[in-house]
Amino acid sequence: MMEILKRHVFLLSLAGGVVVISAAAIVAVYLLYVRPSAATRTELATTARRANELFSGNVFTPKLVEWMEQGVKARQKQYEELLTYTRKLGANRVPLVKDVFPQGNDIARTSFKAAYDAQLAKFMKRLGAKRPAGVGPDGKAEPSLVTEDNLKAMMYADPKVSFFRPEWVDKQEVPDMTLVRFGQENLWLMEDIVEILAGMNEDVVKADKLEAVIKNVPVKELIEIRIGSDYAVIAGGKMTTLTGRYRPTAAAAAKGLPGLKGDSARAPTVSARYSQPRFYQVLPFRLIVVVDARYAGELVRRLRDRETFITVEAWRVKPVTETTFEKAGGLLAPSREDYGPHAVVRLEVVAESLAFQLDEGRATTVPEKKAPAAKEAAAKSE
Repeated sequence: MMEILKRHVFLLSLAGGVVVISAAAIVAVYLLYVRPSAATRTELATTARRANELFSGNVFTPKLVEWMEQGVKARQKQYEELLTYTRKLGANRVPLVKDVFPQGNDIARTSFKAAYDAQLAKFMKRLGAKRPAGVGPDGKAEPSLVTEDNLKAMMYADPKVSFFRPEWVDKQEVPDMTLVRFGQENLWLMEDIVEILAGMNEDVVKADKLEAVIKNVPVKELIEIRIGSDYAVIAGGKMTTLTGRYRPTAAAAAKGLPGLKGDSARAPTVSARYSQPRFYQVLPFRLIVVVDARYAGELVRRLRDRETFITVEAWRVKPVTETTFEKAGGLLAPSREDYGPHAVVRLEVVAESLAFQLDEGRATTVPEKKAPAAKEAAAKSE
């Protein structure tokens, strides 16, 4: 028997190898082809079943269409309510000069220039602000400081520096109506900002039962409000890489009107959001204040919560210390001590406000030119 096995060992080995290879081939074919093919067939069958269900089923039932129509009507109603609310807000705005809009004569437009500075004086009074004694015209402190009187103010500000005051206010020429419209929108925006600053100061001193003086209020100095996309940048910041958004439009530049710097470039804007004629006008602006460091974030939050649709695009703070106070320019306080014992910062905010121009919703809206009745009738007949 052993002799027979020895003589046929080669044949047995060969047969065993063939069996092993065949088994491996069968397993490989199953793993590589049979099982994936079965899974693919199952997936295709499932997809086909779902497709047939979609084709044969009632995807858009009458009830679903009815619900969709109700949703569209509800959104349309909300939109109309928002427009009505916005139109009412604008209609409640009181123009600086009664008869200057919609197309004021020379006397009304000249009166607007005189009233502009009077309105800035009202802003100063609302803020409880004063230009501190002991500061010269160049903004530098003089030796004869009257610190006691300075500290009685609620805020430091300069009516001809802190607020946006276009150059055409000082010119003898009667301002163009476009400038007057821009000027009125400037004043309304500054009025909103002044109310935010004054309201924040009043809320804090009232809550803490403190005297309303500069050392106790959060907003201690209004350095500037500048309106227009030429100014709506943070110097030295990353925003300067977006200079293409701040260039005046070709149409505005072609007008060549005096004093249009900052006004002519209301679109494009900081956020690349363009003004929509007869819907809204975008007013970019920059606000710089000296504020108690504890309230910087709160001031930014209050700017964003206004009904004037202000959007804060960027802001930056710089600490005002004894050392930086001596080097900083543009500060009105004669002494760092005037700001009080708490840490203060120079807060710069770049933002935009929307001035809606809906029909019958704003005095500054240019009247729409309507065709005579005869032309309207002819147009309808055609």
